Amino acid sequence: MDVRVGLLVLLVLAGNWVSDARDIEASKVSGVDMDVCTLCEEYVTVALDYLNDDKTHDEVLEALHKSCSQMRNLAEQCTTVVDRYAEMFFTDISSVQPLGFCKTIGLCRKATVSSLPAKRTKCEICHQAVDEMLEKLKDPDTELGIIESLLKACNAVGDKYKSKCKKMVFEFGPVLLVDAGSFVEKLDICTTFHACPRNQAETKEVFPKGMIEMVTSS
Repeated sequence: MDVRVGLLVLLVLAGNWVSDARDIEASKVSGVDMDVCTLCEEYVTVALDYLNDDKTHDEVLEALHKSCSQMRNLAEQCTTVVDRYAEMFFTDISSVQPLGFCKTIGLCRKATVSSLPAKRTKCEICHQAVDEMLEKLKDPDTELGIIESLLKACNAVGDKYKSKCKKMVFEFGPVLLVDAGSFVEKLDICTTFHACPRNQAETKEVFPKGMIEMVTSS
């Protein structure tokens, strides 16, 4: 898959998951929302294993350098930014602990007494997550939020490259978001991320909106 689009898809899914999962009311199991917390820890572990793999580092850097080479007069500056911050990103990722991360984003915490819908398979959860992500990618507010986050990130690259960074966000951000939506629609992400077995890839369930967890699987 195209690593640039794949990473963007994962980021959007993660943001969608965190936002909606915080709103899920959970049954009281030893005072902890075990379903959401356990799934979070499982999937974060898988994601970290992927991001900490040396092969992944090489693929990401290669994709970013390729993108930079297509930016004409900004290619050199873009490559400098990538080389400077990519390794810092991977170093930070290597220190993340799954349970600590899930606690930080509020998915492993004391839960209120309520009732959960019937337990669903990871495949069902994945299909729902993808459906809701596609809907959100079509929402102008979602696109605006992602663009705003990227612009804030540009503030960290220093005064020399800040304006050029923001220019690249405005120029290429909307295009990548459109590509991400098309990419998700064409690719069976749930099978690719091993959330669904091959023989269940075509099975899709419909669930009430707003109930979302995560998409990747161990």
